Amino acid sequence: MKSILSLFVVYILASNSILNAQITMTQGDAPLAGESWIEFLDDRSGVHSIGPAGMNQTWDYSTNFVVQDTDYVSFVSPSTLMPPLNTYFPTSNLAFEDPLDSSVTYLKIISNGIFADGSYLYANSGPVGTIDFDPDLLFVPFPFTYNDMRSHTSKFELVEYDSTINATLMLKFYNVSNFFADGYGSLTTPHSTVSNVLRIRNLTRSVDSVFIDTVGIGNFMFLSTSGFDTSISYQHLQNGDPAIVFTLEVEADDATVEEAYYATVLTTGIQQAEPSNSTKVYPNPALDDVIHIQIQHKNANLLKIYDLNGKEVYTTNVKNVQDLKLQLNLVAGTYLYKLFSLSGDMLDSGRFIKGK
Repeated sequence: MKSILSLFVVYILASNSILNAQITMTQGDAPLAGESWIEFLDDRSGVHSIGPAGMNQTWDYSTNFVVQDTDYVSFVSPSTLMPPLNTYFPTSNLAFEDPLDSSVTYLKIISNGIFADGSYLYANSGPVGTIDFDPDLLFVPFPFTYNDMRSHTSKFELVEYDSTINATLMLKFYNVSNFFADGYGSLTTPHSTVSNVLRIRNLTRSVDSVFIDTVGIGNFMFLSTSGFDTSISYQHLQNGDPAIVFTLEVEADDATVEEAYYATVLTTGIQQAEPSNSTKVYPNPALDDVIHIQIQHKNANLLKIYDLNGKEVYTTNVKNVQDLKLQLNLVAGTYLYKLFSLSGDMLDSGRFIKGK
């Protein structure tokens, strides 16, 4: 009888492990150039809960999620960025540009994680500066599985002239991140249910210090410090696209969820045949219904425009067309475009903003 009971226990344990397998995140799970995600944000503080840690958990965020905002993330090879953006951070192997934040973030995908190599900040008037992480900032550790832990330190300095006080300021940022894979199970978002999800808790302590140079000879004096700030996030990851399925940003009390967001894949990674800046959309943002598109792909055949829900809102034939003028009756918001060849290969993609 005892042996039969033991076999029954083994069977139950095996069944549970099949329902939600313990996964390991590796370099092969990182996003690729050509991949694009849409992120849906709910920034209502205190609405969502973190959920329990441990094995074979069921996390469900499908019923109480209200989309407050959306964002579009498109990953590209740094070499395809418009000059001079393609010359910064030569050791990076992936990048994404955010026109709304006027920044480009350069990533380094290697065997032990996804790192931020640095960021380039710009404005309409020209470049603002660069943030160069040294050591690089760790986003996702590899390889990583349930109960794994890792600590990582990153730093950067940002030097900027402030005309209002006629002095040069230096910001020094020091960051210590502690990663812990505290659970795995299934996750449900308003988009879908994903089995075999690994949850990683990231507790980060950082301090910002400001130094000032009033004479312009590089002698900086200490001005102020923020003291230590604590931030906590819970990332839910999968062996698939998108790698980061769901994220909770949590108060320092590790109890109150400040915001939550989930991601869906718009396009999977492809080999980029031509530079992403070979298609130009202007004006961007568009202040009325008229936009102009310059197409430099000789084998372009079809242009499609989508809203951030992935719904196709416009399509037109662009064979042998270089300068295209479109009258689009679209509501205000952010839209995505894709350019296809006659064989159906995607040649280029990007986004533009339709103003009110």
